[in-house]
Parts: sequence; structure tokens; C-alpha cells
Amino acid sequence: MKSRNIIAVLVVLVIIGAMVFFGVVPREAARRNNPVVVPPPYTVSAAASALHQSLFVADLHADSLLWDHDLLEHDTIGLVDMAKLLRYSRQCWME
Repeated sequence: MKSRNIIAVLVVLVIIGAMVFFGVVPREAARRNNPVVVPPPYTVSAAASALHQSLFVADLHADSLLWDHDLLEHDTIGLVDMAKLLRYSRQCWME
């Protein structure tokens, strides 16, 4: 009977540990490792803006799918969500 209680407690602790690890740790790691050093709004020179308008720009890296992010919800942590894509991009699509 004692061994069953110990196993039950261990199973509960593993479940709680997994919930913390997969629920809290990724968000906290993203918040700590990706700080915003200079808050918006950002100023852009006319030359930089003209250069940007003349280039095809593609950011092909995003960690959104690595963590538990709802891409339809605006989030203060992380770089990509649909609200940001629609607000700051001229075109937006996902395949």
C-alpha cells in the first residue's frame, strides 16, 4: 500500500513538473532572452525608408510555432502574431 502512495505522489509531481516546464518556462525564457531595449516608436531616416521600399524584404525565421502561442491573439511576448503581421506588413499570408 505504501508503494502505491509513493508512486501516486511521484506521478502527480511529474505531471505538475511537466505543466510548469511546458507552460511557464517557455514564456519566461522568451521574455528574459528577448528583451526590448529601446521601446517604440522607432524613428527611421528618409534614406533608410527609401532603401527599405526599394528592397524585397523577407524574415524567414520565427519561433512562434516552438512555443504555446495563439497566433490569432496579440501577444506582448514574441515577434509574430497575426495582429502584428496585418498591422506592419503590406501583404500577409500563411501556407
